[in-house]
Amino acid sequence: CLEDIADANSDFLAQLKMKQEVCQVLEEKMEYLSENNQKLTKCIGSVLKVLHLEEKYESLDQMKLDSIVHLILHEINCLLNTISDAQDVKQNELVEKSLVVTLLEHFGQEVADLRSERNTLKQEQQAKSEELLQLQREKQELVNITDEFWEEVETRNRKVDELRAEAKFLVGQLSELQGSRRSLQSEIIKLIQENSMLSDELCDSREKERVLEDDFSILISEVMSKDILSVVFRSLHSE
Repeated sequence: CLEDIADANSDFLAQLKMKQEVCQVLEEKMEYLSENNQKLTKCIGSVLKVLHLEEKYESLDQMKLDSIVHLILHEINCLLNTISDAQDVKQNELVEKSLVVTLLEHFGQEVADLRSERNTLKQEQQAKSEELLQLQREKQELVNITDEFWEEVETRNRKVDELRAEAKFLVGQLSELQGSRRSLQSEIIKLIQENSMLSDELCDSREKERVLEDDFSILISEVMSKDILSVVFRSLHSE
């Protein structure tokens, strides 16, 4: 289980590193687009000064760049119409303005392309940021799971240590009980031997008692016989 967690953590770190590299590339592209946007803004500002549009329109600062480009193109078209009417008088200016129009159209298209690319990059960056946040959340979850796993391992280790201590204590008690058992067995054997000896002595005593009883019976018989003879003799003597 620990090896699986380590492998998953390694894969996650590799993915996270790859996402960070992608984000870095996107940031570099955004910086490049920002620089180009600044250059285009300067060029458009120069065109505004050439066409004197800042004097004609007071709210240019509040307008979007696309609107300003359309306004410039409109003014240039108006200027081209005016130049077309006075073509014989201002032929050189027409050529110059045509060049300006070409440049502005090129800049306008480039601005539109850059804006589209910037929007695409923003969307990609947002998606990558969300994915990065998801990976960070998954990493945090993995860290939490790892912490819980180690806490469980430590708890189990403590339980194992407690069980080992308890087993050691029980082994000590078992050893004491075995010693007591051996002592009791020795005492039992001794008591059995003593009981056997007492049984033998009891048998001997009973045998002696039986012999004494026999002797006593014989003695009684003899005494009784002597008493009878004494009575007979006394009777005979009296006669």
